[in-house]
Amino acid sequence: MKTVEIFIDESGDIRRHRPMNITGIAVLAPSAEARDGFHGSYLERLRAEGLTSGVCDAFAPNSGDDPGRIAEAVEMPDQFVVKRPGDGGWEVFWDTIHRTAWIAEECAKANRTDLMAFSLQFPNSTNRRWGTNDTALNQLLDRPYSECLKDVLEMLLFETPRIRQAITSGGGCSLSFDLPTRTLGALLGNENPDAKVAEAWTNWGLNARLETNRDTGQPEIVAGTLEPADAIEILTTALNRRAYDSVKVTVDRARCCKLVNWSQWDMSWVNDERTRLKRRYWAIANSPRPKQIHFLADYVSNGIFNNNIQPNADPYRFWFDRGFVLSSVDDEADRWLSAVRAFANGDRVEALKVVNRLRKKPRHQQTKTYHFFRRAAQGWPEALTAQDLKRLFVEAE
Repeated sequence: MKTVEIFIDESGDIRRHRPMNITGIAVLAPSAEARDGFHGSYLERLRAEGLTSGVCDAFAPNSGDDPGRIAEAVEMPDQFVVKRPGDGGWEVFWDTIHRTAWIAEECAKANRTDLMAFSLQFPNSTNRRWGTNDTALNQLLDRPYSECLKDVLEMLLFETPRIRQAITSGGGCSLSFDLPTRTLGALLGNENPDAKVAEAWTNWGLNARLETNRDTGQPEIVAGTLEPADAIEILTTALNRRAYDSVKVTVDRARCCKLVNWSQWDMSWVNDERTRLKRRYWAIANSPRPKQIHFLADYVSNGIFNNNIQPNADPYRFWFDRGFVLSSVDDEADRWLSAVRAFANGDRVEALKVVNRLRKKPRHQQTKTYHFFRRAAQGWPEALTAQDLKRLFVEAE
């Protein structure tokens, strides 16, 4: 049975009022044995070269054992890839990331496995019909990232030929979906901090806490906006958006994992040993451990966001050629997606109307988004019925 694993990360900050992006890596294998062979050889190569990035399921197994015992048994390597380098070390850092990417490509080829990369830029805020009178809570409750995740997953599943073929073929497909957990902070004004935390829990179910913002030194309210079990709702919504598509998948896992880098695990800045052990305990207890390849997805996301990784440079070119680099900010990828979805679900006239509006935009044919979705519409004229044409002419009057 074919297998598809999807590892997603995001880059950007909702508070900085600039577009963000969701980027990731998919592992496409002909069988579970090939998939497991890829993960094993990738980890082995990284260990040998001192290039592992953080606490994955090989260092801290998802065994269900006591989190404290699991944390104590973690053997931290002497050499590893830092999450972000200090001043002046960026060139060496990105050279190191490119090395890990090439290792991933080589291990994939050796195990008859293909890697796919994808990236979607999206606005930092959603248009919604409700809100609160509280600025801080509004930031915690605005979920552009969660909503955009469903768009990204829908594009991957139904609009990339390789994955679409895998999940709709008669032989079936094993699907896995890994997201990062996500925590967001919002600065407080003159409000009572304790009352704000209580309100977040009482009115919105947010398990919030108070922290001090490292950049400003001001108090902020912090809450998780993606918890370990939230991935299944996102996956279910994305799959259900195409009611008429014949999907034959077995879901092996759908989860959000906390990516704990080795420098975070080491916590050299924490002097108190009991505090260090307590934080390591909760790092294990609050989240399943990810695959090591998920850390590479994090680096690629950051590299695309900050223009340190070019999608047309090897080996990323091979991966993005199988996936996509799109924008809902400049190229209206979300509207193109809505048109393709409408057509797939039987509302062919609405799909044509949306596309017609998009085609009136200047230079629309020069965008990557146009060319990506164009292939999905190749059979549209032949699929139109007499009833569709009648409705189209009536609504055009």
